[in-house]
Amino acid sequence: EEVKEDVREVKRFSVQTLNGEVFDVEVLADGTCADVKSQVAKRNDLLQSTLELVLPSGQMLAFDSPVLDIPNDTTFTLVVSRLMDRSSFPPPDFSVQDTKGDTYAAYAESVMLENGGIIGSVVRFIDDRTASYFGLEPGTEAVIEKWSDSSSFIIKGVWVSMNQCELIRLANK
Repeated sequence: EEVKEDVREVKRFSVQTLNGEVFDVEVLADGTCADVKSQVAKRNDLLQSTLELVLPSGQMLAFDSPVLDIPNDTTFTLVVSRLMDRSSFPPPDFSVQDTKGDTYAAYAESVMLENGGIIGSVVRFIDDRTASYFGLEPGTEAVIEKWSDSSSFIIKGVWVSMNQCELIRLANK
């Protein structure tokens, strides 16, 4: 009697960067776009959340898109974005500690959670109302040491709010 091996089907794709570099990736056929992005991120030392994969049709793949129905040897175009700049959002109100409803605070928290977590991410203190805020000067870059929420976290031993900071590096970078 013939013994069947438990062989899982593999899909092979090419990824082309905007500068023309092409490389191959292999993922399990029952995988998703997230599996492809994970390999691309590791290969290129990039954050998975900054990557978008675009089919030849121009359709952008969702994170959880299955790869099963995508033909082998399809070439995706890789588009890399960076952290959104603080200036892309409404200006912060340094006098208000509470970040509830603040779009930048929500964005920063979300991107940190998707990329290695909050503790260990790096922010730049931007509150310039005074020359020093409990020893923090505007422009100081520091690792988030303790987190309650975006209205209350510690850098360099000082409680601050995301209204006073901008995210500059994620924990997994």
